Amino acid sequence: MGIYLLNYITMLKYNLRGPIRRVQEFLLDNNDLDLSVKGINDALLRVGDACRNEYSQIRDCIRRSKWVHIDETGFHVNGKKYWVWVFRSAENDVLIVIVNSRGRDVVRDTMGEAFHGPAIVDGWRVYSYLTIIQRCWAHLIREVDAFKSSERGKELSEEIHAMFRELKESLKSENMDERKSMKITFEKRMEGLVKQYDPHEELHKPVEYIRNGLGSWFTCLSYPGMEPTNNWQNRP
Repeated sequence: MGIYLLNYITMLKYNLRGPIRRVQEFLLDNNDLDLSVKGINDALLRVGDACRNEYSQIRDCIRRSKWVHIDETGFHVNGKKYWVWVFRSAENDVLIVIVNSRGRDVVRDTMGEAFHGPAIVDGWRVYSYLTIIQRCWAHLIREVDAFKSSERGKELSEEIHAMFRELKESLKSENMDERKSMKITFEKRMEGLVKQYDPHEELHKPVEYIRNGLGSWFTCLSYPGMEPTNNWQNRP
């Protein structure tokens, strides 16, 4: 079986999103190829084995990175819930992990027990064990914007948008003492926002979201080149 047929079978398996028998029927009906279920399965295993070394190399690059972006998205296959996890290094190496779990074990298995580097993540609780976190501002902005219909909600949204613009400007500085000072100032301002809007019951959800990330909204100021959002797709 040649490389083109191996690639074709692999593409069909994941595009058709079904059992191998569907791939078998498609090949017979559209390509006049009469392959057994075992033959198709063996082809998929061959492709997996061929990719294993490169997969391991990418994973090792991710683990050694200065920092890593981590995000996860759920989807269904034949009624079962799966998750696509994306791990992206500071050097733009990308590792995709597809499993039926959204748990902490996925992060531990992928990054390894020895990983203690910075990670850019959203507010999902499984990330809380990580040593150094940069919380994603794209998720924060979406969270507060969902409450713009009220007067106080609009004010909070404007405050967060303004702070994000200032943060992006601050990230242009190459002076680490200056960045450290700005980080302290920003963190005090964010704590002030929590106190200011905490009494407003209608804003409990976004305020709690901000509170849960206190201490992790401005980590990027300590790491030149780090982005304040956790992936390209989530940039506001």
